[in-house]
Amino acid sequence: MTGDFAKTGMTVATIDDARCAVQSRIVGTWMLAALEGEGVLIKRLGAHPVGVLIYDPHNNMSVQIMNREHGDFPLNTDNDIKTAFQSYIGYFGKYSIDPEERIITHHVVGSLYPRDVGRSFKRHYEFRGDQLILTATGLIAGDPIAAQLAWQRTDR
Repeated sequence: MTGDFAKTGMTVATIDDARCAVQSRIVGTWMLAALEGEGVLIKRLGAHPVGVLIYDPHNNMSVQIMNREHGDFPLNTDNDIKTAFQSYIGYFGKYSIDPEERIITHHVVGSLYPRDVGRSFKRHYEFRGDQLILTATGLIAGDPIAAQLAWQRTDR
């Protein structure tokens, strides 16, 4: 690990300082402002999904995203229930920050999708004004995703 620090010129203390600085910026409640990308889940969530992302100072996190029309889905058949289930993403767990790589990792403890429990989702982050931009690639709920999520702070 010492070799990695030598390459970047960062010490353990500066990495810890950077991690604390990022954490102080992300702790709070964020509402989904925009979702762009491709993949099955993007299509299921619709053109203008609604969502909330919460980070606390103790490295706990939760995210919920749903298709805005979720409440209008009938639940009369098994296919209706499947459609409603697939139009919602929700999980919670712990998070960690890698300031050198600009990555926030969500370590999933509980999820609507059982196969996601125990997984870790890496999200590239950046700040644009009062928005937190997370880029998600890989698999979510077993489906490939390439998405950029813009989160708007709601608690300051």
